[in-house]
Amino acid sequence: MQETRGWDETKQVTFSQRKKESSHDYRYFPDPDLPKLLLSEIPEFSLATLKSEMPELPWQKRARYMALGLKSEDAEMFVRDARFGDLFDRACGQGADSNLLANYIVSDIAGKREVGEVTDEWLFDAKNANRLVALIKLITDKKLSSRGAKDTLAVMFADTREPEVIAKEKGLIQQNDESAMTTIAQKVVDANPAVVADYKAGKEAAMQFLIGQGMKESKGSANPGALRSAIQKIIA
Repeated sequence: MQETRGWDETKQVTFSQRKKESSHDYRYFPDPDLPKLLLSEIPEFSLATLKSEMPELPWQKRARYMALGLKSEDAEMFVRDARFGDLFDRACGQGADSNLLANYIVSDIAGKREVGEVTDEWLFDAKNANRLVALIKLITDKKLSSRGAKDTLAVMFADTREPEVIAKEKGLIQQNDESAMTTIAQKVVDANPAVVADYKAGKEAAMQFLIGQGMKESKGSANPGALRSAIQKIIA
């Protein structure tokens, strides 16, 4: 059937719009001055050449993101918006944890872009992709908590320094030193005898409260795992 078909975005199907006439009805005629061309015989138009010069197509990019373990909605966002997709690709290509990276781009960077705190220039700047990789590494190395990373990233939008420098200045680098953890844990245990009693009685939620108090005491710089261990030792 010769016809013009339209595309229904909602149903994801084509539909008939109008029937088409034959070429003679349009009064087409060949141009005698144009020779016939066999495009398949022109090297520049060979299938292999065309494929090698094509950019990554949307469904290919989507499949690549899904293979990395990204959530479907995050993958879709990176496919549809090149600003965030390119930032993710540059940072992920340098070895950053893909899921952590996607989470901070979708939850923090995109949100700040909507309110104008992040510019497109910031998103496309290769230096910022490098700094984002450094930030993710601080998290995976357990030097920064998720809260500390968010606070550091918020500063990075207007501050060109490396994330570790910013985090140290803000006192956000996590403390793992055993003596420091013991000091904080002792303060928390001494200040909350009733909660300690609840924990001893089997209430696990009480430990979470104590850890929260320890994080507050350290202004978010304590390593939660090290803090839990220190509190448990003191209670024991």
